[in-house]
Amino acid sequence: MKRLCAYCLLFFLVAFQQSWAADIHDTALTLEEQAWIRQHPVIRVSNELEWPPINFVKNGKPTGFSVEYIKLVAEKVGIRLEFVPGNSSDLLQKAYDKELDVMLNIVRNKQRAKHLLFTKPYASTPTAIFSRIEDRHLRSIEDLVGKKVAVVKDFYTHRYLKEHYPSIELLPILSTLEGITALSTGRADAMLDRLAVGNYVIATNFITNVSPSGTTGIAVLDKAEWRLGVRNDWPELISILQKGMDRVGREEYAALLNRWYLYGAPITQPRGELTEEERVWLKRHAPFRVGVDPDYAPYDYVDEYGRHQGIAADYMQLLSERLGVDLNVVPGLSWEQVMDQAREKKLDVVAAVTKTPERSRFLRFSRPINFLRQWSLLKGRPNITIF
Repeated sequence: MKRLCAYCLLFFLVAFQQSWAADIHDTALTLEEQAWIRQHPVIRVSNELEWPPINFVKNGKPTGFSVEYIKLVAEKVGIRLEFVPGNSSDLLQKAYDKELDVMLNIVRNKQRAKHLLFTKPYASTPTAIFSRIEDRHLRSIEDLVGKKVAVVKDFYTHRYLKEHYPSIELLPILSTLEGITALSTGRADAMLDRLAVGNYVIATNFITNVSPSGTTGIAVLDKAEWRLGVRNDWPELISILQKGMDRVGREEYAALLNRWYLYGAPITQPRGELTEEERVWLKRHAPFRVGVDPDYAPYDYVDEYGRHQGIAADYMQLLSERLGVDLNVVPGLSWEQVMDQAREKKLDVVAAVTKTPERSRFLRFSRPINFLRQWSLLKGRPNITIF
């Protein structure tokens, strides 16, 4: 794992040192470029639905490393952006048909060069082989011969393997999460995706039996660089975007990498501070009665000695320490009894629970800690933001 993260970091440093090379040129916009921007007030940009942490939609809004990068570039040159959501293949066709002006995180190849102009590269992360813990011997493309391998449908990796490695059984999937889930549950033997993307999905979904085990060793997959792709009838926009990219400083770029953990670093939550009113409220109402699911390992369960265990238990311990209050598990309850007592306000907190319309009648939910379950507070209690 450390080798893969170092490999990823090396790609960033080598591939993008040219962005800050010694031959820095004038980044001022010409009068013609300024006039072009006035004539084209809004630039339509691709926004993939589900490719975190690079380019995805969350709570109905475009987000991710590439989205924030193009926003930063646009700010440098005074461009307004309109994000167009969709899957990768549909967005690419829209760019070919001039219904889209800029493609994010696109790899240049001969076919695409017929329709698009490309900036210098701005990021990359190697293609990794993801496997279950017991299958960590799958370290190279040769190890995947005869195996069922999940790949995102119509991505370049999918098309490349289909053409060059017919001995590998491909399982086309619609998203990295679907592929990692298929791998975790045994529907696939391995998955190929970008290292940063797979690591992010594994971490944010608490998938404990899958990790990267190697890289493909294929240069066109491992060393592909992401660029901005622009419709080929707008050469002016290429020049403008490139000047914006040249204005992005080292610290600004490093901040984006750190924010989106493109080196495969652990996912953490930003620390928040309580107000004085919240501290007073906590002291007045502590300790708090907590309901837990006794049989939902490894997330939330009670062991043979009656001790609260699992990811939720660790969260509760950290939460208790950070708030300085006691969070006491009410023992001996089944999950059905936990829900009943929460509904009757005999419990204050449910450690890990999925938000549903019915439960929302008597529970107030925090932000999710993963895509499976959420913390909750009883309605009538203030929704204190901890993380």
